[in-house]
Amino acid sequence: MILLNQAGRTTHADICQSLALFARDVMPEFHAREAEHTRWKADVLAGRIAISDEGADTYKLYAHQNEDIVRLTPAELKAKMAAKERAAAERS
Repeated sequence: MILLNQAGRTTHADICQSLALFARDVMPEFHAREAEHTRWKADVLAGRIAISDEGADTYKLYAHQNEDIVRLTPAELKAKMAAKERAAAERS
């Protein structure tokens, strides 16, 4: 989970209030499930439970579809950087 609080004109007081609300209303549910999750994690790590990756490819959605900020594979990033360097060299 990623929480973005320090953005724009959000005041320190608003951030603190938001974090307090999260701690009060959301975190207790996670704490209540901690023992069950710890057992499940131990079983997965020990190989007693297998996790299927079936359907994982269907979730390749990004919050931003701008090509400059969409996650690229290492090969795509390397190619993009090389093209950028070539273009800069041609301009000079």
